[in-house]
Amino acid sequence: MAGYRVRYTLATKLVNELVEAADDKQLNKTIARYGRVDLLCIDELGYMLITRRGVKQFAQSAAAMRKDHCMPIQESAYESWSMLDVPWRAAVETAWDSYRQGGIAVGAVLTDGTQSIVGCGRNQRFGTMSPRGLLSHAEMEALGVVPASKDRARDSVLYTTLHPCPMCLGAVVVARVGRLHFGAFDPTWQGIEQLPQLNDEVQRRWPKVTGPLTGPLGEWLAAVPCLNTNGALVRAMEATAPQRAELARAVARRLGSKHRQTS
Repeated sequence: MAGYRVRYTLATKLVNELVEAADDKQLNKTIARYGRVDLLCIDELGYMLITRRGVKQFAQSAAAMRKDHCMPIQESAYESWSMLDVPWRAAVETAWDSYRQGGIAVGAVLTDGTQSIVGCGRNQRFGTMSPRGLLSHAEMEALGVVPASKDRARDSVLYTTLHPCPMCLGAVVVARVGRLHFGAFDPTWQGIEQLPQLNDEVQRRWPKVTGPLTGPLGEWLAAVPCLNTNGALVRAMEATAPQRAELARAVARRLGSKHRQTS
């Protein structure tokens, strides 16, 4: 689009910037920055072809949500947990097990066409139990039971507490898993949602994606993977959502995490 200023962002990133603005001066700067483009591409909402004034009005509307009852969400942790489906609860509990074993707090479960749990996995990158290592991600372990039949695989649903990395997302695509539900974005791999644009085959196999979870549970799932690491995830969190990173540090201090790893 020659002559147009284009900006790509995630709805969650935009909202985070507006919510975490320290004061009205910083908030106005954020609004002005988005107001300098002609085409705003918001991943979860699609392409929005609007004027500079329209972009500014959109940002101002989102900022207004920051000050009314919509944000932050006043849902209790108990309400957030009680509304979860059984697969989601299993994934969250598995993530916590991973943390307790000294690993990164990410959990995943795979369900079949009847919504029965058939596979389960936790991140064991730094875990104390085998198998462990660079490729020991929660999703990879859960996907180990994907049926060989393509049609049956498309009925499978993967629930994961953190958005998959390129390796795990690639496995989801190759295995033809039909749906992917994730609890929180992983800022380390921001922009990975654009992979379907590579070619028609990737787009054809791409799962239907739902996420992230909202409310206190969504916030928890975003912060808890940072408890046992000082690596790339924490650095990306500090860059994109500093308040969330500080929350993770505070929780880690409170829990007395002993396995702070670097990757």
